[in-house]
Amino acid sequence: MFKKLILTGAIGASVVLGSAAIAYAQASTSPAAGSNTTIQCVGAAVATREAAIGSSLATFTSAASAAYSARASALASAYTGTNQKTVKAAVKVAWSNFSTAMKNARKAYNAARDLAWKQYRSSAKACKGGASVTDSANASSELSL
Repeated sequence: MFKKLILTGAIGASVVLGSAAIAYAQASTSPAAGSNTTIQCVGAAVATREAAIGSSLATFTSAASAAYSARASALASAYTGTNQKTVKAAVKVAWSNFSTAMKNARKAYNAARDLAWKQYRSSAKACKGGASVTDSANASSELSL
C-alpha cells in the first residue's frame, strides 16, 4: 500500500511539474497581454491612427477655411449688385456653394477618420493580446462632423 501511495504521488508530481513546464514554455514564447512587445505593438498602432486622424482634421480645417473665404468673397460680390433680384440670386448661390463645400469636407473627414479607426482595430488585433491595453472604448468621444 505504501509503495502505491509513493508511486501515485510521484506520477502526480511529474504531471504537475510537466504541466507547469509546458505552461512556462508557452508563456515565454508568445507575448502575453500587457507585455512590452504587446504594449509597443499597440502603441505603434495608436500612433499611426492618431497621425492619420490629425492629418484628416488638418485637411478638413483647410477645406472649411477655404469654404468660408469663398463664401465671404461671393457674398461681398453679391452685395455689389444694384437690384434685389440679382443680389438674392447671388446670395443663394454663395450659400449653396458654401453648404456643398462644407458637406464635402465633413464627408471626407469622417471617411478618413473611420478608415483610421478601422486600420487601427486591425493592427491592434494583430498585436495578439493587445485588447487589454487598447483605447478603443474611447472611440465614441472622437470628433464627429
